[in-house]
This record gives sequence, C-alpha cells and structure tokens, in this order.
Amino acid sequence: MPVLAARWHAEGLAGPSERLLLTPDGMVAGSAEHLRFITLTRGISGLYPEVELWQRSARLWADEATRWLFDTERVAYADWRAVEAALKRQALAQRRQDVRGWYDTARGLQGRFKGEVSSLIEAGGGTVSGLLSYLTHNRTTFPLLAGEETARLWLDQLRRLGGVEIEEDEALEITLGKKARQALKTLAIDVPEWLPVQEALAVEVWAGLDTETHQEVLQAIK
Repeated sequence: MPVLAARWHAEGLAGPSERLLLTPDGMVAGSAEHLRFITLTRGISGLYPEVELWQRSARLWADEATRWLFDTERVAYADWRAVEAALKRQALAQRRQDVRGWYDTARGLQGRFKGEVSSLIEAGGGTVSGLLSYLTHNRTTFPLLAGEETARLWLDQLRRLGGVEIEEDEALEITLGKKARQALKTLAIDVPEWLPVQEALAVEVWAGLDTETHQEVLQAIK
C-alpha cells in the first residue's frame, strides 16, 4: 500500500495525482489561499469520491463567478442560498448538509481566526491530538470538519500537501470503505483494519477504477 500511495501522490492512478488535485493551476502551495482551499473542500467531503471532490472544487476556484466561495469573509456574510447556488455550479451541493458544511467551516474560520487556517492550527497546539481535541470541543462551530474521519483526512493533507507543521503525536489513520476492502479481498490482499490516511486514500481511489485497471496499476508498481 505505501507504493500505491506514493504513485497516486506523484503520478496518479489512471487519472490526476493527489498533488495536482489539491494544488490547482495558479494556486501557490502552502499559501493562506491554498490552506483554505483544502479546509473548505474537506468540510464538504461527505459522500464525494476523492478525485471528483477535488476536481469539482478546483473548478469552483478557477471560475471567476464562484471563486468568492474561498473568501471566508464573503461567505460568512452571504446568504446561505447564494452559497448553495454557487456550489451547485459544480454539483457540490447535492444535500443541504453539504451547503452547511462549507458555510459553517467558512463562518467558523472567519469568526474565530479571520480566515487564517494557520491560526486554527495554533489554537490546537500544532499537534494531531490537540487539534482533534479542539475540533471535538468546538463541534458546533466546525460540525462536519470535526467528524472523526474527516478531521484526520484534513490534518493529513494539510501536512503533506499544504506543508503545515503539525506534530503527529497521534497516528493519522482511518479505516477503508466497504468497496475498497472488497476490491482488495477479491485480489487476496490483506490489509489491517486501520491504514495511514495517505495509503487509505490511495486504495479508495484505486478501488474506484475498473477491474482491468486495478490489475494494470498493481502490475505497474510491482
């Protein structure tokens, strides 16, 4: 799984790489804007496949009519219906919960930290355990971002893609979804119950490919 994760991060798996997905053209990696892009997108991530999620969000950012969604001050003072309409331009508002995820994350960031993700990291002490605890105790402010799995996905990608210094004093691991676990089982590949986030994400992306491509990717990384 580590080889699969490295391949997806740098080159992609029959599609764009994780690095390209999370750093759209014209966006500076590690910038305040980039950290908001990662944070706001992760706050809406619920039921969206990983590649599709970031592709849709990148199109929102690239579109002058919807780029304001990444300006937490504008979102915080906007009518939620305007947020919903803007998200729908890239089909990122399938449920009311999705709109609330984006809206609440933006309002929380703006109200607490003037839109600075780095300040949120500082508030959590700059450690995984501290940030998970902070989100748990501030669930009303960051309801979806505080989700057990979502929080770990967010922290992991902030560290690896956003270059944020977060001490991993607690393992950033998640469990695989049913589809991914079944795909591995079909190929007689055993995996532990918990996997590092980067590896789990790569497996989920791989599992979303057709069976023939499964085999091609595995052969390519051997």
